[in-house]
Amino acid sequence: MEHMWTKYASADSPIQRLSLLRDTLCCQFMWHTSYRGGNTGKLRLMDFRDPVRGGPFRGFPLPSPDPSGSYPPITLRVEMVGTKTSKGRRAPPKTLTVDSEPKHCFVRTLALFWASSHAPDAPPGSAITDYFFRPLDPSHQRFEAGPLSSQALSMRVHKHLKDSGLYDGETPHGFRRGAIQAFAATGATDQELLEFAQLKSKTNLELYTDTTRRTRAPAQAPAPPT
Repeated sequence: MEHMWTKYASADSPIQRLSLLRDTLCCQFMWHTSYRGGNTGKLRLMDFRDPVRGGPFRGFPLPSPDPSGSYPPITLRVEMVGTKTSKGRRAPPKTLTVDSEPKHCFVRTLALFWASSHAPDAPPGSAITDYFFRPLDPSHQRFEAGPLSSQALSMRVHKHLKDSGLYDGETPHGFRRGAIQAFAATGATDQELLEFAQLKSKTNLELYTDTTRRTRAPAQAPAPPT
């Protein structure tokens, strides 16, 4: 996260800043929810639900982040449609709250991303009307309308890890495994872990919680999209 926020601070154009915020949000979302990369890239406005009543969420735009680090105790509720384990219906709700570390906080970053996407200097088409995370078009001057693909997200993650000197074969799925293992380390029960990971089989769960099992990507990856 530190690397990405440093790049954000030095970015010299609105489209560069928006692209970095998009990538940061994807990483934060995968970590806090354990969602797969393919689902993360497809996050939509309709996936956010009222945390109390369960209907459509009407709370955007969120309050702007305070540079001092303070932020209202906002709770976001996400119920994605059509995940791997909930095809054709909404997935069980995921709750996102304000993180004590601002640079790791999905809620704060989302507030900044929304404000930047709707700012007067934002490139045409940046305003969020459906998908949150979208690829740049061939001109690299604006976002396309469709979602960020799993492959595109994977390449973006590879790029940031390589730029920061941390890449060692990881894939976006590592965020999912890491999030599940971190939750397991808190003493969560198998049932709690299954619900968090949206898994049905304890056998599959064990593949995620086995800290001795390493997954690696191919040593050479194609050049990342923007």
